[in-house]
Amino acid sequence: MNSLEPVTETSISTANCSQNEDKKSKAAVTIQKYWRGFKVWKDFKKTSIKKTFPDTGSNAIGNDPICFLEKLVTIKKHPAIVATGGAQCLSNAIRLTQRPDGSLGPIPKLFIFDYAKPMIDFWHLLSRAFHESQNIEQFLEKMPRHTDVDLETNALTLKLYYPPNLSCMEKKAKWLARYYSYESQQLNFEIYCPGLRLDDFHPFQHYEFFRDLFQNNPERFEWIKKLVNNQLCLIHHCWIKSPENFQFIKNVCKYHDYDIYVYTSNIEDACPGNHQALWKNITSLSPVSVVKTNTRFTGVNDQGLKNGYPVSTEYLFPASESPIPDISSLPGTPASRTIGFFPLQ
Repeated sequence: MNSLEPVTETSISTANCSQNEDKKSKAAVTIQKYWRGFKVWKDFKKTSIKKTFPDTGSNAIGNDPICFLEKLVTIKKHPAIVATGGAQCLSNAIRLTQRPDGSLGPIPKLFIFDYAKPMIDFWHLLSRAFHESQNIEQFLEKMPRHTDVDLETNALTLKLYYPPNLSCMEKKAKWLARYYSYESQQLNFEIYCPGLRLDDFHPFQHYEFFRDLFQNNPERFEWIKKLVNNQLCLIHHCWIKSPENFQFIKNVCKYHDYDIYVYTSNIEDACPGNHQALWKNITSLSPVSVVKTNTRFTGVNDQGLKNGYPVSTEYLFPASESPIPDISSLPGTPASRTIGFFPLQ
């Protein structure tokens, strides 16, 4: 029996050692868990704007010239698109990723980066309309309408943006949506506008845009629905003053090994501020290409901001790009499209 005692003592010592190792392992796992949680929170955190910017008349569709970036680039990795503004981003996304045979390509990650709260609200309601719709007809019924409420009288009004010399039909055709859900507006119409039918006030421009986008094709509808509901990331902030959000985008795309394409619209012209900071933020993404539009200014509005509209498109590539993409075959006049380069970080 004495010869077995050392064995018994060793067995007890091993058990204690094993318990200690278990505690160390659990402690290490716990530390790793919290460190990874902190790391994920730090690297994949986006911020929202706290300051309210003036409403400059957000366009729910967009008024940029049609972009032909798909004719200048070849999709190699899964694409991510960083854009601003309205639903025209969806048209750019489907054109960029469409295969040469016309079939639908991969659904890209879409970052909508905009400082205008009405535009962010519009995208939320557009997502809701897609979520609640099983087909094209249902979606067109649930599209957001454009209304506003007089805060002094609580009266519901139809807020239309148009020059005063347009006919009634032209005014309806130019109607911009003002981001309330269909159900909410239907209820408000019954309360505040008895005798008027909400369905008589369709934003025709929007219906035409989405009808053209869907092409009466259920497969295209489902593709766009999945893009809006599953791959859309909304960032309510300014392109110039939020480098942390560009870092967030970069971290997400690096993690998933995405190639980044940037559509800036006419932000450089329309937003007064530090354009050097703007381009520092954009180039920090190391994008495959940047598409910007140039503005023709027509005057100054009541808030002292310049009025204007985009008239030409500029396709920018990294300074190291070789060979230079040929834009001579793109539709439009030479003055409506130019090519350039942006510096590497």
